[in-house]
Amino acid sequence: MPAAVLVVLLLGAIAFDLSWVYVAQRELIDVASSAANDAVTYGLEPGSLRDGSGGQLVDRRVREAVDRSLAIHRLSGLDPNRTVVTIDDGDQVTVSLVRHVNYVFGRNLPGGSNGKDVNGSASATVVQR
Repeated sequence: MPAAVLVVLLLGAIAFDLSWVYVAQRELIDVASSAANDAVTYGLEPGSLRDGSGGQLVDRRVREAVDRSLAIHRLSGLDPNRTVVTIDDGDQVTVSLVRHVNYVFGRNLPGGSNGKDVNGSASATVVQR
């Protein structure tokens, strides 16, 4: 009977850690989506909107907006060296992020690792109405 309780506790710990990683990845995707939306909004050249030539994204403004958005969210484990911001076709911004998530119980199990890297990316597009 005590062995069965130990097995159930180990399976519960594994399930908790997998859920923890899943929630952290969803949070990372939400942050990437927010950063991409902020980049498209703030990254537009104001003059291109006024003269009717369509929205033109400025690389410097896009990167500033992404940096500001990531600083506001303060994600732990976010690797800034692996953050990728791309401007596609001049009207779409894609933000890709990598974050290390530490396991809560798995690092204490024999043969368990310390954590896992999760990826999240999102895109936003300039649309004129």
